[in-house]
Amino acid sequence: MKTTVEDAKAETAKWPTWLRQAHGLENSSTFAKEGAMPNTPEALKSFLVLMQKYGIDYNGRMGYVNTGWHPILERLIVRLIGLGWDKQIEQVKEKFGRLRFYTGRCSDAIFEAIGEAESESSHTCEECGQPGKSDTWIKPGKIGWVLTLCDTHGAERRKKNDLNG
Repeated sequence: MKTTVEDAKAETAKWPTWLRQAHGLENSSTFAKEGAMPNTPEALKSFLVLMQKYGIDYNGRMGYVNTGWHPILERLIVRLIGLGWDKQIEQVKEKFGRLRFYTGRCSDAIFEAIGEAESESSHTCEECGQPGKSDTWIKPGKIGWVLTLCDTHGAERRKKNDLNG
C-alpha cells in the first residue's frame, strides 16, 4: 500500500484535537506554530512510509520526527531487526534536540544501538540531514526549546521566528 499525503491527513484527522494542535496540524498551539515540532503532512507521510517499509505498526500518533532524521531512523530499524527486535515502538520523537526512540523490553545490544542513533541525531540537522548543532531557541517572552539544525535551517528559523533577540 502506498501512503499519500492524503493518507497522512486522514490519519491525523483521527487524532484528538490537542494532539493535532501539538503537531501544528491545527490552530492554537503556540509551541507548534513557532516550529518546535514536525508539523507537516509531508513529514508524517515520509515517516509512515518508513514504518510501512519495515512492517512496523506505528501510526505516528505518539510522535514522529522530521525528515532529516529519517535516514538515522532507517539505519537504526535495519540494525534492530538484525538484532532480533520485535518491531514494537512505544514512541518516536525529538526531545532536547535529539532523537528519542522508545521500545519495550530489549537486549543490551538493542539498547546500545538506540543510544548510538540518538547520539548521531545530536549533530544532524533534523530538517535536512546535513551536519548540524544543537541550540536553544528562545523567543523573547515565550517558551524555549532545543533543536538540532544546520547553519542554513538555523538561520531560517531565527529569521522566521525572530528568535534569540
